[in-house]
Amino acid sequence: MSTALPQLIDVAGDDDALGRIHAQATIHLQDQVARWVASVEQAHPLTDPLTAQRVGEVIDAWWDLTPGTLHQVEAMAEVYHLPKRAMVTAVLGTYLRSLQRVADYSDGCTTAATPDALLMKNRDNDPRFLGMQTLLRVSPDQGYAWLGLSTAGAPGVHSSGMNETGLAIADTHVPSRDIGPGVPRFSSMMHVLQECGSTTQAVDYLLETPQMGLGTLTIVDASGNAAVVECGFSHSAVVDSTLTPGVIPGAALATNHYVTSALASATLPPDDTSADADSQARRTTVLGSLTPQNHPNGVGEEELRALASHHVLPESGQDGDPPASGSLCRHGGSDKPGTISTTIFSPKNCTMDVCLGTPCSTPFFRIGFHGDPTLVPLVES
Repeated sequence: MSTALPQLIDVAGDDDALGRIHAQATIHLQDQVARWVASVEQAHPLTDPLTAQRVGEVIDAWWDLTPGTLHQVEAMAEVYHLPKRAMVTAVLGTYLRSLQRVADYSDGCTTAATPDALLMKNRDNDPRFLGMQTLLRVSPDQGYAWLGLSTAGAPGVHSSGMNETGLAIADTHVPSRDIGPGVPRFSSMMHVLQECGSTTQAVDYLLETPQMGLGTLTIVDASGNAAVVECGFSHSAVVDSTLTPGVIPGAALATNHYVTSALASATLPPDDTSADADSQARRTTVLGSLTPQNHPNGVGEEELRALASHHVLPESGQDGDPPASGSLCRHGGSDKPGTISTTIFSPKNCTMDVCLGTPCSTPFFRIGFHGDPTLVPLVES
């Protein structure tokens, strides 16, 4: 059983400070960051004129839309002693693959928000990123303070987060054709947390700001107002509650495909249809769990931890076999994607529960804006 304690990094200041302090605190991961950057650069060499053009288009757009993202990347590149443009290329790896119409389903995730003002996210990714997870506690020069789970070498909020007002947000990746040089999800989540105090304000920001696409953002505030925004470059859309029939009224969820009519046809199909089927199956799992019949007294943190740990038994029925399609807790092993982290946010209490690894066997730690400012082991009652 993994007992990994997330590395907690405190940051105060501007975007340059955020990038610099994040990199300085993870300088022991410099080699892992360098290998990640090199692997993306090998797949998308900047010596290729088309790659250079596409990266340049994004950089030009970000100077207008999210300059703080570039300041963070440049500061990290300096600390890690890596080329700045190569660092930008690394965080654009999924975007560049999608422009080549290559569907990347390695970055799977499941999110669920409830009217009890709770938000859960399972992050599924390449196991090499497990040891690169970091927990940022940020007091920016302007805007709200926030907590976020991120990745060494990555700018913004690279998974999920919550600000001091209790607004929480988490993303999922969706391979898509509707993409372009807009604001990426990790930057949109940072802007939402720093600039918004309610779900309504967050939705307005996301619909009014050009998005890069490639995913969804699930949001809930301290009042329990929850929403899912499906992000596309040419069009973004809010998921209507009629698309989640049978769930607790006001609940919201997302996996790794679009469900709105505006974006469903933009989903880029995978070469292996089982990946899309698993996304559909995980959505069905959450739909079947978050029902009034299953939770007549509401949904608490323990219920969401159980949902995050949910396994569908393998058809073989043999102990030790990996869980079957539809499992939220995904056991990837050493060479394929699996669940590398789970976060559960309580906007009313301004607390964040986090575990690194599969939530079925990994201990959770709690941190908040109030009370004990350190990570506290969470013991279930």
